[in-house]
Amino acid sequence: MSVSNNFLNLMMTNKLDQAYALTNENAIVGTTFDRFQIKVRQELDTDFLKNKNCDFEIKAVNPKQTYRTRLSRYLNGSKAEADLLNVEYYPCEVPFQISLRLNRNGNWKVINFQSHAD
Repeated sequence: MSVSNNFLNLMMTNKLDQAYALTNENAIVGTTFDRFQIKVRQELDTDFLKNKNCDFEIKAVNPKQTYRTRLSRYLNGSKAEADLLNVEYYPCEVPFQISLRLNRNGNWKVINFQSHAD
C-alpha cells in the first residue's frame, strides 16, 4: 500500500513523471506520459484538492487480506498474497480508487486509478 500512498502523493504534488514510473504503463493509465497526464486531469482535480486540508488516509482495501485468508490460500496451494489490490481514498469527500497488481518481478504497479460514484 505504500506504492498507492506514494502514487497519490506524487500526483498531488504534481510530480507526474515519478507517479507514471509507478504504473505498468498500460492502456488504462496511459501508454505514454502525455496520455497519463490527461487521465490524471480527468480523474483527480489536483488544483481543487491542493488548496484544501483533505484526508488522504486509506479508507478501505479489497480484497480483505487477513492472516486467515493468506493461510487458507497457502494451504490450498495458491499464492498467499493476492495479486490485485484496490485501495480506496476519500480526499475531500471525493471517492478515489487506486488499483495495484503484483507484476512478474514481485513489484506492485498501479494498473488503474479513478474517481467514482460512492
